[in-house]
Amino acid sequence: QRIQIGGGQAQPERVIGLIGPGTGLGVSGIVPAGKQWIPLSSEGGHASFAPTDALQIELLKYLHAQFEWPTWERVASGRGLVNIFNFLAQTEPVSDALKNDLSQGDQGAAISKFGLTGNDATAVMALDLFVKIYGAQTGNFALTALASGGVYVAGGVAPKIIQKIQDGAFMQAFLDKYDKMQPLLKAMPVKVVLNEHVGLLGCAVAASRL
Repeated sequence: QRIQIGGGQAQPERVIGLIGPGTGLGVSGIVPAGKQWIPLSSEGGHASFAPTDALQIELLKYLHAQFEWPTWERVASGRGLVNIFNFLAQTEPVSDALKNDLSQGDQGAAISKFGLTGNDATAVMALDLFVKIYGAQTGNFALTALASGGVYVAGGVAPKIIQKIQDGAFMQAFLDKYDKMQPLLKAMPVKVVLNEHVGLLGCAVAASRL
């Protein structure tokens, strides 16, 4: 229940990186301990957002005006996609059809739907920017954790936009780091977990060990 979108082969008995946007942004390292794997507690989603180009710098300014602390969770989560869209919608037109869907329910789902189908240009721009930011932070965490055991992209958002994650922009942003580190990142397998309930399965495994 996973799809590899980049990288090579995992090195055995090495740290695994896990990042999962959903309502928020979950981040964890998983370390080998004998025959078991131990997940590490983390609040990495609340680290400060770091823009990588001029548009993202303007997004950061927008977030500063909206929130006291612009964190990665403000941009790389379901709510983050809505924040990105609202930023772009200040200057870009929004179709009446999307406006109607936004008023009906899950705004992140509506933006994703219109972005994937191409039925609203601003939604397309928002999803593009979201995936680039998502890929950049995944690469940041891969370096931080030295995740030679592989990087797993989980959570509720990734399976819903898998076709967008596979189009190359995510991995381009993942690899867009200091050039001496790019061979290291290129070797790390990056896989999208398709099972949205993997966290609950993990809880069951942890409970069974008690």
